[in-house]
Amino acid sequence: MKRWELAVLLMNGLACTAMGEEKLDRALVAVQRDDGKALLSWRMLKGDSADATTEIHRTNDNTKDSPILITETPCKGTCYVDAGVKIGHRYTYRLYLTGQDKPLSPANIELFEEARP
Repeated sequence: MKRWELAVLLMNGLACTAMGEEKLDRALVAVQRDDGKALLSWRMLKGDSADATTEIHRTNDNTKDSPILITETPCKGTCYVDAGVKIGHRYTYRLYLTGQDKPLSPANIELFEEARP
């Protein structure tokens, strides 16, 4: 390795350390599975307690219904499969830490295709 390459690597490492950690959100994502269900995935953050749980609320944007809680029990992991969706509808999901009333991260999904066998 050349001296200038080493210097660049060291400077980059120092700059990253000086900048601190990135500000991340939960990055809630919703995708349609082959069977027509919606797969939701998100991340936990460094500051979350080991026993942190989440709840998910869903709104059917086609019918403009009020948001409903779709998790029967709080989620301990970072993914959930929503089987209560219909092809041709658009949904908005909101993720909450259990016991809090401010949503952490929204996600939208529109189910286009028929479920595949």
